[in-house]
Amino acid sequence: MVGITEIAAQKVKEVISGQNKGNMYLRLYVAGFG
Repeated sequence: MVGITEIAAQKVKEVISGQNKGNMYLRLYVAGFG
């Protein structure tokens, strides 16, 4: 499971609401872990 801050969630909502598309997904990339 991945958790994000409330500020990050708000930013994602802003970006999604600015798009006029139906279903959208958030893709995460993790680099340099471990």
